[in-house]
Amino acid sequence: MPSSARNLLLASYYLATQPIRAAIHYRLKRKKQLPLPVFFYHRVADDGATPWTISNANFKKHIQYLKSNFDLVSFPELQIRLRKAESDRIAAAITFDDGYASNFDHAIPWMLENNIPFTYFVSTAYSLTQSPFPHDQKLGFSFQPNTPAQIRQLAESGVTLGGHTRSHADIGSLTDLERIEEEIIGGIRELEDMSGTRIEYFAFPYGDIRNISQASINCLRRNGIQGICSAYNELNWPGKDPWHIKRIHGDCGMLRLKNWMTLDPRKLKRKRRFPFEYHTLNEPQPTFVFPHSETENAFPKIAEAMHHNESLMTPPLSTH
Repeated sequence: MPSSARNLLLASYYLATQPIRAAIHYRLKRKKQLPLPVFFYHRVADDGATPWTISNANFKKHIQYLKSNFDLVSFPELQIRLRKAESDRIAAAITFDDGYASNFDHAIPWMLENNIPFTYFVSTAYSLTQSPFPHDQKLGFSFQPNTPAQIRQLAESGVTLGGHTRSHADIGSLTDLERIEEEIIGGIRELEDMSGTRIEYFAFPYGDIRNISQASINCLRRNGIQGICSAYNELNWPGKDPWHIKRIHGDCGMLRLKNWMTLDPRKLKRKRRFPFEYHTLNEPQPTFVFPHSETENAFPKIAEAMHHNESLMTPPLSTH
């Protein structure tokens, strides 16, 4: 299905489900169980070169929408709110992955000027060598990574930094324990040297279940990392485990962002098990009571179309 048709279908669904969304928000607010979504971006630039590039104008629209309608919080504040069993206001957090120099052209100075908190995850080998990312080179591009001086500037500006492996490795595909340690902890130590700050967070490249392993979880816990990020395209809920932070693509359009933030009924039902062992907060996940027993009954044609068009729910983007 062409993207224009998908967007039209999503817009129809978004408008048609407004009464349901409002009712869900009201009930969750009364129960103090409103979610805490986290969005991740990669490269902010106006060339539209890759699926993980967003224009400066669209990026600003995203942030201004979030700031005007919700709480924008830092990673430590997000974890504090997750540890609580109550949330009567939706709070969102912003993150960046990889480390692109183009983010310093407009986006980062604008974020800092407007005191907008964000977390920046860096694959250190590319910053240190100034080599382009392989996933860009596959598409014929050679974008400059952040320099070590830019990384230190972020730290000196109070930005929370996090590891993203040394070489943007698919950790789930690695079996050698030394290589896993080198990619994760080696990258974190390099980032600490570059930034002059202690690094306490880590985001898995690609970020799906298959890109994570029990050995990597053990490594991160053993080294005292205070939080990890996946790319599950799911919401975070108050009272749930604050160590594993689920993130959502921010590179998509404004309509998709609003679809998440206004509590799409279908997305509230998403719940994938994190199949790795570690100590968690064993709090129950909220139970949702919908105004109608099934969204499909209320909006059969829209729901059926969306059911057969999974790309509306999970955009076909790389989770770099």
